[in-house]
Amino acid sequence: DENTRKEFWVRSRATELSNTLKLSKSAIYRWRESNQIPVKRLRAVSEVTGFSREQLRPDILRNGGRSPGGRLIN
Repeated sequence: DENTRKEFWVRSRATELSNTLKLSKSAIYRWRESNQIPVKRLRAVSEVTGFSREQLRPDILRNGGRSPGGRLIN
């Protein structure tokens, strides 16, 4: 839900995420601006932050756990 997403961005600092995930800070800021974490990064972000994949992308889980392209998300 929206409150969970807001809490995620408050608690997750771009520098920490970028260092841990070995991504640029600008990539993390793009996620923040779009308010969506890429599907291929969900597992890693979930492991780093403690937020479940369901909390991070509830929009996907409404689709039976499949990405917009129809791929099952593990």
